[in-house]
Amino acid sequence: MSAGRIPVLAWLGLTALGGAGTWLFARARWRRASERERTVHEMRDLTGRLINAQEAERSRIARELHDDLSQSIALMSVRLDMLAQRPPEASKFAGEMRDLAGQMQRISTEMHRISHELHPAKLRQLGLVPALRGFCRETGAAHGIPIGFIHDAVSENLPLEIALCLYRVAQESIHNVIKHAGGTHAEVRIRVRGDELRMAITDDGVGFDADSPQGTSSLGFVSMKERVRLVNGTLKIDSQPSKGTRVEVIVRAPEAG
Repeated sequence: MSAGRIPVLAWLGLTALGGAGTWLFARARWRRASERERTVHEMRDLTGRLINAQEAERSRIARELHDDLSQSIALMSVRLDMLAQRPPEASKFAGEMRDLAGQMQRISTEMHRISHELHPAKLRQLGLVPALRGFCRETGAAHGIPIGFIHDAVSENLPLEIALCLYRVAQESIHNVIKHAGGTHAEVRIRVRGDELRMAITDDGVGFDADSPQGTSSLGFVSMKERVRLVNGTLKIDSQPSKGTRVEVIVRAPEAG
């Protein structure tokens, strides 16, 4: 090969390398742009799901207030008006008042439960364990489903955002048991291992196929995943048809004190 052809071949080689480099650079930019676009779409989809979940929860609470509490109060008002217009005999009057007092106590309990679901004041005032214990007791009594609560000693220094995340995950999981699972028993268990805190919610309900795309795509599960992600935790859902469901959250938290 002559000396004059070497520079030409070198130039062609450099040109080819330059073209390949330009193509690789353009491809990398295209992939990054595609990833950004996909992330934007996923965030928009997630935001839409969360907004729909909030609206669905507000509708549920509105129905409870209107269909149950509002009507119960209206019926009590009618009965009190009838008692005022036509007072019964003394022996019957005492029984009527005891019955009305029982209904008022039930309404008060329901209002307390709904208020607790909207804003768990116990969580900020007393901590995660008392708040979850009260939630399990009150929800189980309201729906006739035993809900066990077992726990290790949880640090009083547990950050509020982590406590609220765990509380809401337990709340959503138990609501799923009541609304969809058809279970007869559920349990919330908290374990502490060093700086790792694990919460598991189990039930004996109908279960579902957790491996299917539709299995964990409901608004409730999407909301749980996002809550756990925001505190850098891990969410695991294990369920099979006719074998119940197990929801586990793992977060890093201060050691128990």
